Amino acid sequence: MKKKLILATVLSTILALTGCGAGAGAGSDAGNTPAGSEITSGEVTEDVNSDAPAEVSEGELDDSELESQMLTPGNTSELVGVWYETDCLDSRTLTISPDETFELVFPGGGALRGHIEITEETNPDDTVSYWYTFYDEGGDVWESLAIPDEGIVDDLYFGQSGDPHFISEASLGIKYGADYPSSGGGVTSDYFIGIWQNERTSITIEEGADGFLATVVWADSASVSNIWEYYCEFDPSSETLECPGTGRHYTSDSSSGSEEITEIYTDGSASFELNYGVLWWFDEKSDVGGALSFEKITE
Repeated sequence: MKKKLILATVLSTILALTGCGAGAGAGSDAGNTPAGSEITSGEVTEDVNSDAPAEVSEGELDDSELESQMLTPGNTSELVGVWYETDCLDSRTLTISPDETFELVFPGGGALRGHIEITEETNPDDTVSYWYTFYDEGGDVWESLAIPDEGIVDDLYFGQSGDPHFISEASLGIKYGADYPSSGGGVTSDYFIGIWQNERTSITIEEGADGFLATVVWADSASVSNIWEYYCEFDPSSETLECPGTGRHYTSDSSSGSEEITEIYTDGSASFELNYGVLWWFDEKSDVGGALSFEKITE
């Protein structure tokens, strides 16, 4: 009886051991997830063979959004040079140096100096825009200039509205024609004669028996204008028109139906010079004109 009981116990133990090892054999599927099988909650799998791009979580920037920004911080080389403010009477001159410093010279005297940095701004759609930011010597922001994808060419448009606007000195010969000489480089008095235009401002230069008459008309509105009249002589040494002490400045108002003249002064001085076909007007009494560029529209 004892032998039968022992034999039965041994057989039961062998059968139990065989059942435990069935799930770990070479032919077992344990530990392998078949294709198309469902993943229970809490499990994470990674398909190492997938070519699908990784998903960008909210708040992160996709690298593709920055591909158009080719400039690197510290690269301000394309700004280097002299720039003239346009479309205003009291125009300023901006000089940018290779060491990333700048000087803004005012027509009435004085200057603002500082340095330039490339800064970035995150837009509402999470894209990033880059700016040339001009800091004065006290660390305050003077102006910011958006960095365009195509790079800086001939113009600097500051701020969101593009004002102030500066044009490169180096581009003037290309814009207005390199066939025109500059003052000091072969200009004769005949180059000045004609009508010159800059948006609302025109300059008419005529030659008379006693020299030249230059008339500047700045249209404030359809009926009100500021007018300057100068009697000038051509200076062959500097190749400029010089107008000392005889300039007249007055306003003309015809809004009432008849012209009303208001004298401002009659002792103004000015000079006119040429730079590759561009006429520059410098009034020494009112500090106007400055670097306004005038293009000849008729001889």
